[in-house]
Amino acid sequence: EIRRLSRYHSAKADANQPEIVKEFRRLGAFILHIHRLKNCCDLVVNYNGYVVMVEIKMAGKKLTEGEDVFATDWMAAGGKWACITTIEEAQGLIESIATYQKLTKRAEK
Repeated sequence: EIRRLSRYHSAKADANQPEIVKEFRRLGAFILHIHRLKNCCDLVVNYNGYVVMVEIKMAGKKLTEGEDVFATDWMAAGGKWACITTIEEAQGLIESIATYQKLTKRAEK
């Protein structure tokens, strides 16, 4: 059997994705949806120039093998990656970025 491989697939976004995206945007983040890319993640989140690849999952759901490989490879290359399941986790990610940026600005002085 020959399987055709595609960069895109008809992946459905998790049910909690719209509310999490809405919260990221409310907090001032730029969002790029990439959930249709196979073996990748759901979102590129840019907050004040700090970019994080984000996988949105419903609580209790596990990463697929492809998602896990992507996350591992992305972080091994120095990229930032997070798995978010709730609005509170989205808020925590943005708060962490803001805190990190404040600390690095202080260290530069």
